[in-house]
Amino acid sequence: ASAMRTTPSAHRSWPPSRRCSPTQGAPRLRAAAATRRVATCKLEEERARRRAALEASSALLRVDVMDWDDDGAGELALDLRDVTIAGMLDAAKDRFVRDCVELGVAIEIDCGSQIGLIRADPHRLGQALDHLLENALRQSPRGAIVTVTAGRAGSEITLRVNDRGRGIPFHVQAHIFDRFIGREQGGPGLALALVKAIVELHGGWVALESEPGSGSTFTLHLPEEAIVDGPGQAEMF
Repeated sequence: ASAMRTTPSAHRSWPPSRRCSPTQGAPRLRAAAATRRVATCKLEEERARRRAALEASSALLRVDVMDWDDDGAGELALDLRDVTIAGMLDAAKDRFVRDCVELGVAIEIDCGSQIGLIRADPHRLGQALDHLLENALRQSPRGAIVTVTAGRAGSEITLRVNDRGRGIPFHVQAHIFDRFIGREQGGPGLALALVKAIVELHGGWVALESEPGSGSTFTLHLPEEAIVDGPGQAEMF
């Protein structure tokens, strides 16, 4: 009788399947969790820096706002001078150097030297620009650019402050310059109302263009020489 043969494959041994034990995967899980914690801490630190920078800037701006708010007569006075527009914009930018570094937002000035002079109150217009720049920085994400553009058309000067932030909802735009409504809704409130008052005191007007999700542009329309009634005071509100 022939002996029964077995093929080599019948006795071939295969390596056991590899399985990760719970102890083998634990280091990777701990490393991933540690990475997430570090990222979260960095994000919180960045948010804290942004809040601190804005609070510091806002504290300086609130001084003039609250002085105006507490003035029972509700009056602002103008001290008219010949002001170099390019120099005024550069000075406004310089006041926010620290804020820009902290927030990671840049301010760019688009103003040719030929833009010339404006007859205005440099302190009051500086206030208006500061409030608009502070508002633009508040709206802008890290890495964004806030643009300030000056133009001249005949005897009118235009100053535009543009940000690429989240924009302003349409239902808020109609009341954005109201003295108290914006503040009650958590918006800029009195600050933008003061901007409007300062510009109108010079004989000009303010316009807003904003698309939710696409940023905002505030434009100050100013006469090249302020139109002032009487001794340089006008009652606001």
